[in-house]
Amino acid sequence: MKKYILFLSFCFAFFSCEPEDSPAPPTTPPPTEPVVTPEPEAEPMVVTEVFPAMNDIGDTITIKGKNFTRDLSVLLPNKLVMPLLLNDSVIKFKIPFASYDPADFQLKLKNKNEEKILINPYELYAPVIDSIPGMFAFNDTIVLYGKHLLIFPYQNNNILYLNEQDVPVISHSRDSIVFKLPYQFSEYEYDVLVKAQQQQAKMDAGLKIQPPSVSGFSKTSVEIGEVISIYGSYFYPGRANLHEVHIQGLKAEVVEAYRDSLQVRIPLGPYKSRKIDELKIKLFEKEIIPPVDLDITSTWYMYSFKKDREITGGSASVGTITRWSFKANDAFYFNVFRDNGNYSPINNILYKYTPDTDHWEEIDLPIPSELMEFGEVLEFYPQEGTNNVFIYIQRKTENFFKFNLQTGELVAMKDFPADRVLHYGTGFHLNGNFYYGLGFFQDPDQIINKALWRYEPGADTWTEIDPMPDVDNMNPRFGASVFRKANSVVIANGYEYAYDVWEFSSNETWTRKNDLPNPATDAINVQTGGKGYFFNYLGNDFWEYDIPSDHWTRREDLKLKTYGTGHETMFIHGDYVYFVGYLNNYAPDGAPFLRYDHAILRTELSNFK
Repeated sequence: MKKYILFLSFCFAFFSCEPEDSPAPPTTPPPTEPVVTPEPEAEPMVVTEVFPAMNDIGDTITIKGKNFTRDLSVLLPNKLVMPLLLNDSVIKFKIPFASYDPADFQLKLKNKNEEKILINPYELYAPVIDSIPGMFAFNDTIVLYGKHLLIFPYQNNNILYLNEQDVPVISHSRDSIVFKLPYQFSEYEYDVLVKAQQQQAKMDAGLKIQPPSVSGFSKTSVEIGEVISIYGSYFYPGRANLHEVHIQGLKAEVVEAYRDSLQVRIPLGPYKSRKIDELKIKLFEKEIIPPVDLDITSTWYMYSFKKDREITGGSASVGTITRWSFKANDAFYFNVFRDNGNYSPINNILYKYTPDTDHWEEIDLPIPSELMEFGEVLEFYPQEGTNNVFIYIQRKTENFFKFNLQTGELVAMKDFPADRVLHYGTGFHLNGNFYYGLGFFQDPDQIINKALWRYEPGADTWTEIDPMPDVDNMNPRFGASVFRKANSVVIANGYEYAYDVWEFSSNETWTRKNDLPNPATDAINVQTGGKGYFFNYLGNDFWEYDIPSDHWTRREDLKLKTYGTGHETMFIHGDYVYFVGYLNNYAPDGAPFLRYDHAILRTELSNFK
């Protein structure tokens, strides 16, 4: 083993030693340049055929030829088009939805070596509008039919124009366009223009909207304020406010609108009769006047109205027509409060109203305002069968006059003998004499008065007579109701707790009658034959008094509805009963009257019998 190790050591030492004069290794020669063989020159592109010749946008174009390279690009006109197929002899691509002139365009085939330009290699069909069949209303879905109508599948604008206004389409294809008229469109005839195939097609007066028509009504007997259906065609659905409906010349509220009907509220009035024979419906520029025959069945309807500012100077307050208004001969006289300056109302104003002609005429009442002081109220008591009216002024002296409605003569009567001012009394004529009393004194606290005085016109004297008997701690009588019998009167109301009713006879005696279930303060009343009627504003209802049988009945059938009026006065003329009251509510849109104007309602006298 030791011999083996010594042998390896010797070999290592021998071969590690190199002589100092050993020769250098040989050098490597430099590389030589490769020899490049030039490629053969590419042959030019050749187009032999482009088809089909006529196309729609989106159709596939085929180009045949040779020497088409794989790096070839198709541009129309300068927009890159992705080929469907490309080899050395065929190119296929879809006509893109791009903007260019189909009568003058270039198709470019371009590779790295050359560019080939094809001038108008194919044509696009011109769009055609065939028809827009149907009879349309506003907001209908409309379909236009034709050929070659496609632009871009997902485009909605810049396709269809009506009277040069862009109309968004719902959908479109090569042979149809579906759309609706925008809400702001209001014309009935349209020129139609379609932009497709990079071209235009036009149809003058191609679209016509039908005017509305009426075929009938949901009912022919209607109540004031009731909503009825007007049936027909070509209304504007969902846009009630676009329809203008006038019934008997009055603007009616259109509640709902459908294509085949309108829901319309019967206007408040005024109406000259119960017959409705005039209807106008206007939708944009078209107005129709269809035949109509409706009957108003409401117990009361507005016959007329008077603007408050026209009779009061614009005070615009409630109750400016007073309860002392009265009927004389064939006319009714409205007594009116008017501002006398400094918010001082005075009622020395009379208007003569003739119901047959609905005519108002101011009467010259020779009691000048400057001779009256604040709080001096006039009360009027007509003398039946004459032109004379007794006038009481709520003051201590110079307080009674007789006024002739025909001649305008004012004659002073003997002063009312009470030593204090009587307010809101009750007066009536009976057997040639005039009686006045009840009401209250203000001195300074309110003092209820049950006394009555007799005035004898021939002697021009006043005489105090037996007072109304006391019941229930002297219930007051503020403007009581008076109903006439042959030789007596029946006095009721005057206070909401004055249940007791009294008959006052010509021999100046008092007889108690059946109590009134629902008395009222400031009741307004009328009488026809042996029946008296009064309106109780607390219950908004009427009460009937059968005078011969001494019986009271609430008349629910006479109840006031719809109008919301205060009570001012009531009278009978001819075949009608008239109720006058100020309007409490704000007027509907388009109504000819305003809040606080004075409504004159009426119903047939036969309803009061």
